[in-house]
Amino acid sequence: MATSRGKRAALRVWEPRGGPPGGDAARELATPDWLEPQQAGEEFAEEGSFGGYGKAVFSPNEEALASVIEIKGDWADDSIMVADVTKLSRRKVFEARGHVTDLTWTPDSEQIIYCAAGQAYRLEPQSVNSEPLPFGAELCACHPHLPLCVCFSSWLKNSAKGRLFLMDLSRSTAFDEYPAEGVADLKWSADGSRAYAVTRDGMAYIYEPPLI
Repeated sequence: MATSRGKRAALRVWEPRGGPPGGDAARELATPDWLEPQQAGEEFAEEGSFGGYGKAVFSPNEEALASVIEIKGDWADDSIMVADVTKLSRRKVFEARGHVTDLTWTPDSEQIIYCAAGQAYRLEPQSVNSEPLPFGAELCACHPHLPLCVCFSSWLKNSAKGRLFLMDLSRSTAFDEYPAEGVADLKWSADGSRAYAVTRDGMAYIYEPPLI
């Protein structure tokens, strides 16, 4: 899978063949055809126009693909597209509130947790429900097996640093907070015993929640 930005932005998916992607993509989605003509113009220069595809993630069951549709402008709202992996034309689109900085699937492939404009949200593509969660975050990564999500917020009360924290998604409660700063990406280990937080300067936090 690959995404791109700019005038020739496209979302491309390759079939696995025992090696790295090569040759023509099995499926490709260029400029979203549901955008207004002025948003999809060739120059892509106007505020509110299509800026390309952002982060894209497969659902754990590998049946769906969620991708950020970026819209230009400081105050613009991005969208989240959820498509059938076997046919990118079979899709749903949901408008976010602000620019989307991260998104992740829950382990049951039923929900998407995403962060936009510093706030976390829960999206249920099948029921078309979306709701804000009771915490702020810019990055998030769901546990591979449990209803837990490790998150990063660049702001921590009474501190110049941000924080890493664990969310219990079944109760919408946060616990096990740890100070952190400059985090650029989050990822769980395959067995879910620890999470890694990579910083912009090339360092990393290894996060081992004591309750797992």
